[in-house]
Amino acid sequence: MLFLDELDGRALRERCLPWLASDEVARYRALSTDRLQLRYLASIALCRRSLSQYAPVDPPAWRFRRSVSGKPAIAAPLQRPSLRFSLSRTDGLAVCLVTSAGAAGVDVESTSRTVDTAAVARDFLSAAQRQQLETLPPVEQTRSLFKLWVLHEAYVKGTGRGLGATPERVRVGFGAGGAPLPMGNWRLFFYEPSATHVAAAAIRPRDGADVTVTWLRASLF
Repeated sequence: MLFLDELDGRALRERCLPWLASDEVARYRALSTDRLQLRYLASIALCRRSLSQYAPVDPPAWRFRRSVSGKPAIAAPLQRPSLRFSLSRTDGLAVCLVTSAGAAGVDVESTSRTVDTAAVARDFLSAAQRQQLETLPPVEQTRSLFKLWVLHEAYVKGTGRGLGATPERVRVGFGAGGAPLPMGNWRLFFYEPSATHVAAAAIRPRDGADVTVTWLRASLF
């Protein structure tokens, strides 16, 4: 994970802008503000740097493709065909999940954002979850909503379902011990990187093997 507000914008551009492919540079330049550009550049650089920790490939050499649903994957070089990744960014933080265990997804959200709790709940939670949320005090409602939100998004990104993953079909939740409940053969993980961020990861391990997620702070320099 990379805390974006700690980065030196000038140093980031000098080091990491040359890593981007031509289509990534175009998206970077199309962003309307310096802050958005730096957030995008840092997250792409984090992805490339993270992948290079697991294969003998320089960060600029990675090439990516997207599935029909928009899920990104490695197109080349295929040094490790089993390598999978997922990338998410929000205000102040970017997270990249890299694994060879199987399909994966990650999501991160800033809990300091002002959101329409009822609208987000309708989009991401089942009717039963919404009813349960309404029994909580307002402050706890917002916190619980963000926790369920990142679990939902990590799972959906991992499956590649996109908009087809309706709240009634994706009922994420937490068990009595506070750990996320599995979704079939998917294992879910929750983490709080800071007082104002929540993150979640979803992995479908091959052959049902046990998996763990280690959350690490990254550096681009």
